[in-house]
Amino acid sequence: MKKVTHILEHLIKKYLNNNINEDEKKLLDNFVRHAYKNTSWNDYITGNKEESENKILDRINNTLSNNRVKKLNYIRYSAVAVLILFFGVAVLFNGSSVFTKNKIVATGIEIDTLKLTDGSIVYLSPNTNIEFPLRFGNKKREVTLLKGNAFFKIARDTGKPFIIKSKDITTKVLGTSFNISLKQHTSEVSVATGKVNVSVQHQNVDLTPNEQAVFSLVNKSLTKNIIDNHFIFSWYNKDFEFENSALEEVTALLEYKFGIAFVFEDEKLKQERLTVFIDKKDNLKTLLTQLNYITQLKFEKKENEISVTTFN
Repeated sequence: MKKVTHILEHLIKKYLNNNINEDEKKLLDNFVRHAYKNTSWNDYITGNKEESENKILDRINNTLSNNRVKKLNYIRYSAVAVLILFFGVAVLFNGSSVFTKNKIVATGIEIDTLKLTDGSIVYLSPNTNIEFPLRFGNKKREVTLLKGNAFFKIARDTGKPFIIKSKDITTKVLGTSFNISLKQHTSEVSVATGKVNVSVQHQNVDLTPNEQAVFSLVNKSLTKNIIDNHFIFSWYNKDFEFENSALEEVTALLEYKFGIAFVFEDEKLKQERLTVFIDKKDNLKTLLTQLNYITQLKFEKKENEISVTTFN
């Protein structure tokens, strides 16, 4: 994984901003003392940040090396990021937990890959949060997609169904591959292989390959469609070439790939035609500059949105 954010990030930030209460401080202190056997955390809170940061990095490297996992190419993170990385990655590889049975992974600006203990693989787009157990129970496998976009390749186990909770909908499978995308007004489940059941409230649909369930968060309706954008199943690992395509087709791919929404000033702008090649390694900034040059439109990033407008 390139970057992992642990659920204790919130407490760490509160501590560094001096607005943590006594109960929260005790919880954080107990966790870190357990993880670091007192020394590194004591150094950190007494001001020896650089020295303790190096110790923490050494522990991460040793943990990953002992488990024969390829070492990450580290850069100098801030002290907060180092702590978060250790809590998130090291605990995952050790397979132990101090407080909870579940972990939350939050991706940064890059696509991430998560391998679950049953052998299932999840590809996470940027700005995506997922909660999962360190070990699945005897009767079912269950995770929660909290936000964003993810492609699932589920290891088959006929005796233990795999369940994904996401906003209002529940997706249930035995062994298959599919994509779940949580958007502002809709939740979408798209099936690549196998059979998937999607349910919400009293509504229920079965999906087979190239079918999609769309749940409207506005009118609470669940509909089944035929998929026309097959990049839904390969946004995480393929190059794409668009020839004389509508701009909205290109931005639809980028929404899956980068976990960000495109908002058009005028609906007519969606029909702008363009030819463009998108390398799987391209970052969002590079692609927006490229689209700006080709279309002569203005693409401006605002938090988790890209506004598309004409130049005045």
